Amino acid sequence: MFAASIIGILLKQLRLLSDSIGIFEIAGLIVALYFIVTNRERPTKGDLYFGGVFLVILFSFCCGAALSFFFFREHFSVRDLMATFYITVIVLGWLNFTEGSLLDRIELYLSWLSGYCAIIILLGVTAYRIAPGLWYFDVYFGRFMGLSDNPNQLGSLCATGMALVALAAQLRGRVSRLGVARAAAISIAGLLTQSVAFIASTALSALVVGLLYVWQATLPNSIPRRLSAFLIAAVTAAALMALAFFAVQIVDAVIYLYSGGSGKGSVRLQFWIEAFNMALRSPIFGLGPGGHVPVDFTTELQEAHNIFIELLVTGGLVSLLAFVMLLCAIGLPAIRYRFFAVTYALLTLILLGSFHTVLRHAHYWIAIHATLSTLFLIPERSQRPRVSRPS
Repeated sequence: MFAASIIGILLKQLRLLSDSIGIFEIAGLIVALYFIVTNRERPTKGDLYFGGVFLVILFSFCCGAALSFFFFREHFSVRDLMATFYITVIVLGWLNFTEGSLLDRIELYLSWLSGYCAIIILLGVTAYRIAPGLWYFDVYFGRFMGLSDNPNQLGSLCATGMALVALAAQLRGRVSRLGVARAAAISIAGLLTQSVAFIASTALSALVVGLLYVWQATLPNSIPRRLSAFLIAAVTAAALMALAFFAVQIVDAVIYLYSGGSGKGSVRLQFWIEAFNMALRSPIFGLGPGGHVPVDFTTELQEAHNIFIELLVTGGLVSLLAFVMLLCAIGLPAIRYRFFAVTYALLTLILLGSFHTVLRHAHYWIAIHATLSTLFLIPERSQRPRVSRPS
């Protein structure tokens, strides 16, 4: 039953928004409702904290939708409101799925995700010349999208998968061969999409965590001096190689995103500016779920493609502050107690949301919850070394 809901998340993350509901989405909804109704287990601290924040965000969305219905009718969307409730049920179903530990649930999800990536890579690379319309290599200028609506959605799915791989390693206490194989399948699928969001989120997060690791290795009483010097050299070399490999793509992407002209990036920057202006119409509760950015090339309102701005314009300051508090509750202890895998997962999710529309992606919120719950499940934090500056 849980597998049915996972398949629904993997195959078509936004099918509900494209005016069609598939059998796997219906199955996932039924399964999630079943978990919610039948669960009698006491929720964990991570479940309670995340569930509270998530419901606050949903409440602000509903208030914003009500304001739009009465005062800004052009910004009210029944379809997007229904999609928001659909994703809410799926995420709450994940919270109430209590069979096995969090690690078991993450590994079950990763098994399906890595298997899905391996299958679409194998069939897509070998069969796209025979049936290019099935795998969409040619539709998006040679970018791979598998069975998703577009390459960026598959890239988003792969980025959250990399975050979950790191969390599984943190919970397991080691990196297994199976984990490496899963990471390889997911990362290859992500690279084939040529998604800027995937490349930037995974590569920059690894670089930042590597620098944090080097920094803590230089602190007194942390690591023996010889080992510290070796680690500094190794991490620096790895960071330079990763940066050299991705530097050209990242620099080109940043220039493409933020330089003037009519490129995709300049349009996205205009989205952010227009979305911020729209948020001023209803700063407390926002304008409700849906697109709120007017553009010249279509009559449909567009989304901001940045989770922080989208939360501001959709749910107002209430939802934005709730989300920021959730991120701080994860990030500050993770950095303080040197949980590098948790830090990597959180940075990957933050950077992914900064470049891509993820507000109604169930897998994104599932990864956020898994990151928070992992932090609570790590053995006594008080016994772990803290990062402190030398006096």
